[in-house]
Amino acid sequence: MFQFIFRSVVATVVIAGAKKLYDAFGARAKPAFVVHIAGGRVSSVDGQQLAARRISDCNEICQATGITSGTITKLVSDGRFSLDFSSTIPASLHQRFRNVLLN
Repeated sequence: MFQFIFRSVVATVVIAGAKKLYDAFGARAKPAFVVHIAGGRVSSVDGQQLAARRISDCNEICQATGITSGTITKLVSDGRFSLDFSSTIPASLHQRFRNVLLN
């Protein structure tokens, strides 16, 4: 009986440890692209190429709203995506960038 309980506890600990390792290292969202803004304009795009119209529209938003620097990262995890904005881009403008970059 004691041996069964001991094996169950060990198995539970191993499974819990494996899950923690997977959560920490395995389920990372990968960037599809990173838009770098410097001097009020899109300075570069890393990763997936964007259409010139999208870059132009991002430049217009930056110039109209006074954004001079920041980054916008498209993250992909398990087929789902999200945009991550640096703190220099106000939350009130996130939707405008989403409309340009994702539609």
